[in-house]
Amino acid sequence: MSFKDPRVTAVRLGSAAEALRMGYGQSSLGGRPDQLKKIFSDALRWQSQRILEDQVRAISRALEHAAVNSRYAEAWTFLSKFGVWTPWSLDNHEELVRQGWNRADAEAVAEVEFDLQTTSPISREQIETYVVAFDIERTSMNLAEMRRTICAAKAAGCRQATERLSTNPDVHADWTDDALACGAPFAWQFAAVDTA
Repeated sequence: MSFKDPRVTAVRLGSAAEALRMGYGQSSLGGRPDQLKKIFSDALRWQSQRILEDQVRAISRALEHAAVNSRYAEAWTFLSKFGVWTPWSLDNHEELVRQGWNRADAEAVAEVEFDLQTTSPISREQIETYVVAFDIERTSMNLAEMRRTICAAKAAGCRQATERLSTNPDVHADWTDDALACGAPFAWQFAAVDTA
């Protein structure tokens, strides 16, 4: 008996099962594109907002934030492509170097990816929120696709935050024109109204 026979049988059985599952009028067990788009949008907006809130208050300059964001973006991209529990390998490191990353930055990406995985990159609460909010069937395939989608959104959020950060060495300088153009009451005027 050929060792290939069981494989052939398994392929045929799999094809038959797929044909049954894809029967006319039967709903898909996978997440719909519109559901995944909502997940992506929500996760991207949240990630970008949190990064900006943290980085605007930080002492570091925008270029330093951009470097950190790019490392996180690359780590999230890796997890979105290969799954949240796929370990980083030397091949992944070398691929980044081939893409133009210097070895130290590529190693920093590996450290970020390791840190993300050891702290559970996607929370159960976030997954459950999306399952309920977007009416997604809780199958292993859907959950895996949701995790990859969230990781892709986090990567995009990191890159978007960098684009929105000021490149001015003193971010407060960007607020000067806005402050001078503002006609809102002064803080002491607000306080006077509140105590009246």
